[in-house]
Parts: sequence; C-alpha cells; structure tokens
Amino acid sequence: MYSLFLIFHFFICLALIALILAQQGKGAEMGVAFSSGSSSSLFGSQGSSGFLVKLTTILAVIFFVNCLMIGVVHKKTHESTLLIESSK
Repeated sequence: MYSLFLIFHFFICLALIALILAQQGKGAEMGVAFSSGSSSSLFGSQGSSGFLVKLTTILAVIFFVNCLMIGVVHKKTHESTLLIESSK
C-alpha cells in the first residue's frame, strides 16, 4: 500500500511540474496589448490560463492529500512501541 502511494505521488509530481512549466507568466500578454499580434489562439484571447490554473489547483490538492496519506500509512506500518519497565 505504501509503495502504491509513493508511485502515485511520483506521477502527481511529474504532472505538477509539467503543468507549472506550461503556464505563461503574468507579463506574457503585454506584447499582445501593445502590438498587432494575433491574440486569438486555440484557447481564445485569454489563453489557457483558466483551465491550467484549475487543473494545477486540483493536482495540488491531490498532492497534499496524498502526502497526508503517505504519512498516515507510514506511521501505521512503522509504529514504534515504547517498552517502559517499572522496577518494583
């Protein structure tokens, strides 16, 4: 079970990296505003920012929930017991 969460975590990390690198910065549209460049593309004039931001947010939430699940599973499988001997 622990290794399944780790493999899932690895793929979530790769997807997050790819999504973050695919997004444009805040100042990327300034060239379109001051020039006659074509602002319409596959995703429209606003670009793909809305869809990519929502997808990144969903993957980030899944990432954090998976982190918590990895911690819980690791704690349950590697519980340490304290043996305290009382002297009488």
